[in-house]
Amino acid sequence: MDIVLDVILVLILIAVVISSAKKGIMKTLAELVAFAVAIFLASQTAQPVASGMYKAFFSKNVERGLYEVLPSDTSKLTNTDKAKYVFEEMPEFAKKQAEKCGISIGSVAEQIAKSNFSDGDTLYQSLESNIVKPIAVAVLKHVMFFVLSVLYALVLVAILRSLAKGLKKSHLIGGADKFVGGVIGVVKGVVIVFLVGCLLSYLEPRIENEKLKQAVDGSSIVEMCEKFDPMEAISAAEVFVSNIK
Repeated sequence: MDIVLDVILVLILIAVVISSAKKGIMKTLAELVAFAVAIFLASQTAQPVASGMYKAFFSKNVERGLYEVLPSDTSKLTNTDKAKYVFEEMPEFAKKQAEKCGISIGSVAEQIAKSNFSDGDTLYQSLESNIVKPIAVAVLKHVMFFVLSVLYALVLVAILRSLAKGLKKSHLIGGADKFVGGVIGVVKGVVIVFLVGCLLSYLEPRIENEKLKQAVDGSSIVEMCEKFDPMEAISAAEVFVSNIK
């Protein structure tokens, strides 16, 4: 079962290459540029969108949950006690991803000890804003990265495809058109498989079907994708560029 998912991902790559060869250089190049720009835009906007989503849909529920479960006298609570309450009221999607990433009650307790809670906030508000929110937003950021990548790509591909039709000069490109289109398609296919692999790795903690969960866990391609965070890579590239200017 482990190899089935890898075979499917490889077939997706092959299908993209064949499709790109049929489309030729201009259309495939336009789509590749669209994907690259979409990934960059998604990496830049995923954080604010994730923060907005958390504030709109989760923040008040977490605050209310902590308010209801925390004892009236919190002065005797240890940091570990506080961390347990945090885990109990954390949104389920964030809890599962946190556990997968190695975030435990102990590590949350350490973070609570390091946090400077605002004097104007009650304990439940401070735990929500300083502990739960950063974890939940970090998880949402990755999910929104993939969602936004797809949305941006759909719009940009449509725009650049129409431009490519006007720029295509088949009599100059000649027989190399399909070959070069296929070569560019390899890059495009790798990008698509990478995005699918990363998305599966992020969704894996929430998969209930045991066979599908095992397939994702045992996939070599998903494992490789999981080791590479595109947003961290883009941030590192930006720092590198700023240092050489």
